[in-house]
Amino acid sequence: MHCYVVISEQLDDAEMSKAFSDVYPLREGNAWIVASEMATSADVSNSLNFEPKEGGKSGIVVKIDQYYGCYDKALWQKLAAWKSL
Repeated sequence: MHCYVVISEQLDDAEMSKAFSDVYPLREGNAWIVASEMATSADVSNSLNFEPKEGGKSGIVVKIDQYYGCYDKALWQKLAAWKSL
């Protein structure tokens, strides 16, 4: 399973939960960790309608293939579970 960080002020938890079956919201707001079978950050970005044209949303998608840091233990458990899929 591929993991991504999605950051957008134009999305909310409900939209992210609708777009992805497994979402972990970050405390900072407007940022989520998601698991997806989509292979690239571009695929995730396109699925969320991030594009410069009229009506498109703005946001950033970063694929996580290596990570380290201090955060809520539940996030590390979620990442480990997704990695094993």
